[in-house]
Amino acid sequence: MSTSETVTFDAGACPCNAGRLVKRVTSQGNPWSGVDVAFSIDCPACTTEWRIDRTMMVLRSSESAYYSALAADRVARDAVHALVLPLIEHFLKELEAPNKKALHTELTRLNLTTMSYRQFLEHMRRGNNASAAVTSTRNPGWLSSIADAHGVRDQLDRLSQTLKSTGQACTHAAQQVVRRKIQ
Repeated sequence: MSTSETVTFDAGACPCNAGRLVKRVTSQGNPWSGVDVAFSIDCPACTTEWRIDRTMMVLRSSESAYYSALAADRVARDAVHALVLPLIEHFLKELEAPNKKALHTELTRLNLTTMSYRQFLEHMRRGNNASAAVTSTRNPGWLSSIADAHGVRDQLDRLSQTLKSTGQACTHAAQQVVRRKIQ
């Protein structure tokens, strides 16, 4: 039978100073388990305005610009993916690798996958296409060359520039999120 003990500590005032931050430390009654530490806000007003992320308080209203930027980045990333997926599938069809090992070796040589051979085999065993193992943006030169060959280089360049801009917007918006360390 497992037993645990929870001890509650005062971790300071909440942002509006009307309530408190609470630190709860739970330890299991056995020598091999560590402790679980959790923080909470004991203030109705601050609970709606702030959230806890591990040992940080995050102002919810400051995250909206970040989530909007993240959504725009996802749209840009999806647009690039939609353009290059048929190109990748055409490339893989023309490659005519005799087996999965040869296919993985070529994808690795071209720096188009981050998967180990074991991961690649598992990916294929689950019924996924080899094209789903490709991260085409890992090799921009290769991607540009196949886009050239299919006459979509200008479109790819425009989408890539949009993706770069949305990525920078995400980085900037993430830096604007208000975080406070809980002491």
